[in-house]
Amino acid sequence: MGNFPNKGQMFQTTCADCGNSCSVPFQPREGRPVYCKDCFGKHNAKDTRQNFGDKPMFSAKCDNCGNACEVPFRPTGQKPVYCRDCFSKKGGRSDTRRPEQSGASAQYNDQFRAVNAKLDAILAVLAPAKKTAIKEDTKKKQVKPKKAGKKKK
Repeated sequence: MGNFPNKGQMFQTTCADCGNSCSVPFQPREGRPVYCKDCFGKHNAKDTRQNFGDKPMFSAKCDNCGNACEVPFRPTGQKPVYCRDCFSKKGGRSDTRRPEQSGASAQYNDQFRAVNAKLDAILAVLAPAKKTAIKEDTKKKQVKPKKAGKKKK
């Protein structure tokens, strides 16, 4: 870990956007904008993957439902293109990053529980065999080094 002499200390500054006074957990530097919590959220939203910002959007037709849609890439015809709804129904990345909110996660959880139960049963069968094998290894005689004898010429 690094040496942080101001750990836990808050610094008073002025938001570069709205001009309100705010506290930040770092020493503001001249020439670098500092934002309050609200304005920081606005600036940070510009960098998320969900907001395509100035990226050009291309018109396309959904290969599943046939509706017109816009996508952030140029469709080439080599791969299917889906509208937002069909994409999320087919298991593509949804608007949220929380898989527990999708319907498929319950199915996966059930499958994981079944696999874990099977693995536990396998481990239970193997566990006594491992203990026996370890005991047998420790019971084996240790090899004693040979004594140096007279050499024949």
